[in-house]
Amino acid sequence: MATTKGKKYTVNQKIYEAKNAAGVSHWQIADELGICEMTLQRKLRHQLQPDQEAEVLEAIRKAESKNKGRTIGGTNND
Repeated sequence: MATTKGKKYTVNQKIYEAKNAAGVSHWQIADELGICEMTLQRKLRHQLQPDQEAEVLEAIRKAESKNKGRTIGGTNND
């Protein structure tokens, strides 16, 4: 069972585990998907189809990659 902020999830467990491991927020995932954060949260209330799950997991990877390029203060000194 995945846990985030004291809540236990059995629905979309892989997504919550990947999200927590990547250190990304719902808004960052939603941004990658081109949807609003509330829409993402509503979708995650029910088990996603495998193709939808793969799309969200890819968005998590992209958001994590973007986070790695950032530094404190929002600049990467390029």
